[in-house]
Amino acid sequence: MIKKHSLDHSFTVRELEIFDPELEEYTFPYWRQLFRSLGKEIEEKHSPFALTAMSGDGEKVGLLLGGLVGERQRRAVFLSVYVVPHWRGQGVGRALWAAAEEVAGKAGAEIMKVTYLLGKPSIPFLEKILERQEWSDPQLNMYVVGIDVKNIRNAPWMRKCRLPEDYEIILWRDLPQTAIDELIASDAEKPWIPPDLRPMDFFEHCHEESSLALKRQGKVRGWLITHLLNGVLRLSCGFVHPDLQRRGRMFALYAEAARRVEPLGLEEITATVPARHVGMAAFAQRWLKPFSQRFTESRLAVKKLREE
Repeated sequence: MIKKHSLDHSFTVRELEIFDPELEEYTFPYWRQLFRSLGKEIEEKHSPFALTAMSGDGEKVGLLLGGLVGERQRRAVFLSVYVVPHWRGQGVGRALWAAAEEVAGKAGAEIMKVTYLLGKPSIPFLEKILERQEWSDPQLNMYVVGIDVKNIRNAPWMRKCRLPEDYEIILWRDLPQTAIDELIASDAEKPWIPPDLRPMDFFEHCHEESSLALKRQGKVRGWLITHLLNGVLRLSCGFVHPDLQRRGRMFALYAEAARRVEPLGLEEITATVPARHVGMAAFAQRWLKPFSQRFTESRLAVKKLREE
């Protein structure tokens, strides 16, 4: 047990040592596999930690899921926080948050981060917690786009993305190792791939039938790596060489992915576009937003526990 609070009702907050299946629905579907790994010795991108709140009569009333990342786990990310509706306003969320900060600090984290989507009723409460706990002012982090697969056919770039003869789009899985080696070597010689958009970092567990490579004169100069989650195709990592961005080559990758997944019966495609990549953000605003059913922002807030 980490803390005990008494407001209108009493409850306790404690750190979970192992996965509790009764709490699985308290976090997003995307993070449930990570939550299931809690307490297991398996290699994950995040080393998870979780805290739960329990009422005096034994009801499980809240969950915060986080992860420790980076070399020696110096960074902590807060992935989701949930409080059952009839316990909201009782300080449960604040207690979970404060306890999670303690856990992260004791684990050696030097900085904590959280990202969240705008548009949900709980966001004002979350932002109040961030303010009270002295986190940074939230900043625009990325755009999140949701597009109906059938509606995407109406996008003009679906019809105007024919490639010149020296270009080719193939499945990423069909790339020979020599092509990947050349891609790595070209970036090492003259860096052009953003560190957070390296395709090799996203290929694990990707949707192989729609993860694509764009080749020009036999060399990889663009890619779109996708993941399939609960019937929704996520465009996880897309980029083309800076010299080709003004030529609309990204259109061809998006259009090809849409063509490949439509026969599979998928209804929605989502994409996350980092705001720090100015060209990609402008692309999303101009070409994706008009044909999207959902276009929102995610924000990022940070808090330093100690100087890095």
